[in-house]
Amino acid sequence: MINTNKIQHLYSGIGSNLFVAIKKLDIDTLILKTILLFPISTIVQGISIFNPINKILIGILVLMLLFSNIKNINNNLKYFFLKIIMLTISLVGIILTEDFNININNFFYYPLFGLFSLYIAENNKSFKQKITENINFIKLIIYIWSSLVFVSFFIKSSYKFIWDDFYFVSFSNDIPHRFASSCIFILILIFVWIKEEKNKTKFNNIKKYLFCILPSISILLSGARVYLLVLCFILFSIYYNECKTMKIFWISLIPIGIISLVFILISPMGEKIYTVLNNKYSKDILSAFTSGRSEFWIYDLKYFLKSNIYFKLFGNGVSFIFNVNHAAIGMNIYAHNDFINILLSYGYIGLTVYFLIIFNTIKSFFKQEKIKKKLFILTLFGAYFSCAFLNGFYVYLCTLLSFPFLLYCSLDKEEGCYE
Repeated sequence: MINTNKIQHLYSGIGSNLFVAIKKLDIDTLILKTILLFPISTIVQGISIFNPINKILIGILVLMLLFSNIKNINNNLKYFFLKIIMLTISLVGIILTEDFNININNFFYYPLFGLFSLYIAENNKSFKQKITENINFIKLIIYIWSSLVFVSFFIKSSYKFIWDDFYFVSFSNDIPHRFASSCIFILILIFVWIKEEKNKTKFNNIKKYLFCILPSISILLSGARVYLLVLCFILFSIYYNECKTMKIFWISLIPIGIISLVFILISPMGEKIYTVLNNKYSKDILSAFTSGRSEFWIYDLKYFLKSNIYFKLFGNGVSFIFNVNHAAIGMNIYAHNDFINILLSYGYIGLTVYFLIIFNTIKSFFKQEKIKKKLFILTLFGAYFSCAFLNGFYVYLCTLLSFPFLLYCSLDKEEGCYE
């Protein structure tokens, strides 16, 4: 006769041992190193053999985030309930979706944003510590990315014909925005490197600043205007952080700004800006500046505001924004704006959860820190908002994954504010 008590004891023992094994696993280091692979995987996925690499890394990252949730399941009830609500809204979005012909990635952006951001909020102390411990791995990623991009400068296939001209996308063979987001990630990692090894030799410091040139030039060659704004915000932050006195900072800002403007105007980015602003099909200057986005944003919002209460609360499915924009401008595209995209896909509840997640992620970083450099923080939010408002923050992995590193850069370790 089968002894059910022994079987129950066996299963409980297995479950207990599994839980202990998960608790002992250094999941935070694994998550950090997986995140750091994305700038490289993003630029090599255009090479056929590496085509599925981003999807594989996303799968690994999601599994590790879920493991981390099991590990910290009793740590913070507020984050636990936020995750449950976020995942429920994500599921509702899938259930309400009528057209499944859109890119499958669109179904994962919102839940991945939620899981990752809440992981950072919940484990920010460990995340900060792991960055310090793995600075050599961060430097290795910067070296590899820079080497690949430098080599690709001289390869014809690295330039993609789009927007009536050729723009640089390295090996990614993707839209310039995807490539430009990897440039931003690398630039932020260089910023981390600068902060972590600030007191090294003069040659070492100059070397770090020189590494900023490659991702900056790459963005200018990509023609992705949104990331030009982000680039300016981040370079502004680096310079602000490194200046010895505020007097030097403000006096030197004008000549540096003029020189930077000249470089922008003579680059492919300058040509793109000129072409867009002189587009004869644009209704006004705002429409020209946003490449017509402001026109379909108005249509999207009007459609949302006249909809029923259920649609306003829960959205109308992940594919709905594509259908609305197709009806408005004849193009099957997302909103290019986090807030409108989430409103139509997940409703007021989804957008509220989005803001709560962003707020808690930022708050967790600064909760026990004394932030004195207010202008630096404003610049940081400018980098986030320009992405979220003009193109999309949570739909570009490199942009999303780089955000906690940018938050990390705002902590003033030299003034004793870092734990």
